[in-house]
Amino acid sequence: MLAHELRNPLAPIRAAAELLRIAKLDEARVQKTSEIIARQGGHMTSLIDDLLDVSRVTRGLVVMFQ
Repeated sequence: MLAHELRNPLAPIRAAAELLRIAKLDEARVQKTSEIIARQGGHMTSLIDDLLDVSRVTRGLVVMFQ
């Protein structure tokens, strides 16, 4: 389940990066494609931050309730 969630943002990132690499794009398309990469990168960052928080809690480094 976790691997699936982490892989989901990778497909649009890879597709957008490939589009930037191979296509002749106008400025508006470059902007939109860059926004896709930034947005999906943000999703991945959020997922990884959540995963790190869960790891800290399960290792007892953070106490949720007292």
